[in-house]
Amino acid sequence: MKNQINLEKDMNNYKYLIFLEINGFNNIYENFGYLEALRINNILNKELNKFKSKDFQGYQSIKNRFTILTNNIKLFFKFLKNIKNQIPEYMKIENFHFNSGILKIKKYSNNLSNIQKTNATLLLAIKQNKEILYFSRGNKDIKYFINEEKWKLKTLFLIKNHLIIPYYQPILNIKTGKIEKYEVLARGKLKDKIAQPFEFLPAAHRLEMLPIITKMIIEESFKYFSKNNFSFSINITESDLVNPNFVDFLVEKANEYNISTERITLEFLENIKHSEIIIFKSNLDRLKMLNFNLAIDDFGIEYSNLSRIKILNCSLIKIDSEFIKDIHINENNRLIVKYIVNLSKELNIKTVAEFVENKEIFNVVKDCGIDYAQGYYVGKPLEKIIP
Repeated sequence: MKNQINLEKDMNNYKYLIFLEINGFNNIYENFGYLEALRINNILNKELNKFKSKDFQGYQSIKNRFTILTNNIKLFFKFLKNIKNQIPEYMKIENFHFNSGILKIKKYSNNLSNIQKTNATLLLAIKQNKEILYFSRGNKDIKYFINEEKWKLKTLFLIKNHLIIPYYQPILNIKTGKIEKYEVLARGKLKDKIAQPFEFLPAAHRLEMLPIITKMIIEESFKYFSKNNFSFSINITESDLVNPNFVDFLVEKANEYNISTERITLEFLENIKHSEIIIFKSNLDRLKMLNFNLAIDDFGIEYSNLSRIKILNCSLIKIDSEFIKDIHINENNRLIVKYIVNLSKELNIKTVAEFVENKEIFNVVKDCGIDYAQGYYVGKPLEKIIP
């Protein structure tokens, strides 16, 4: 069986590219032990070697995934049948099955594109629990997975080359009419465009690299705000809050750039599960003791309940844009926002309206008694603050 490195070189000599995955391989290891898991692996390797010919070639990429190139798709079906027949009945436990994505290789096609298409097809096969799935250009789900894979590569490029940069969006004090603070937002600097968070953050999450991005944004924004006196807010993730070294990193950077912690607001999403809040509580309490401000972002959706405000001990609530973007024409949303504002005032918590896009929305937000406004009507996110 060849190494995965040979795959791209060999691809032009075959008609079909197949990714085969053993789903539930870890269950075999956990339930029956290392030797039985090794037995399954040996069955696959033996069959790959048996079928090896000018029309069939196998490559192992990771422990439970195999890549196959073939000129005859029937050979693959026979290969798969042989493997299934050799697996003992007692091992055919729940969630143990095979999934495969199959691509018919076009002449002179791009090898990297072929790999991306086949991988996307396999991911959809796993999602739909299908043993065999062919690539289809018109399949919207496959297109989604292809786009996911492309953004993984782009996100790795952005992180590796330190091209995740902070943008700054102004936040207006409605009572004074002055810009008093800014929200720091992550952007990706690609050659042809500025990438938005919804494009690269999901990929970063899947790559488990969100903490790296948070640190990059903290480093650059702290450096920037060391040159002025504005307060500012930074978005933090669940991964940050469970990191025992995160608070120390924040304090270290605040000291390095001589920034008072009272100027810094840390925003986190309200969709953190209640069970997870207990885990984060020690870090949250420590942040409060160090005079960092805590804010709930996108308040009003997901896991909303009044006890969470008390548990999280926040000083600021950012009302979700779903309630703000049509507040000037939606009476129900206006009533919900007024309720949130009245509750916040009783608890001595400040409120921010996000997605304030025009004067009509701003006027209703002001009438509701919200403390701060943020959105394109106030100002767009920019790479530099305009005085």
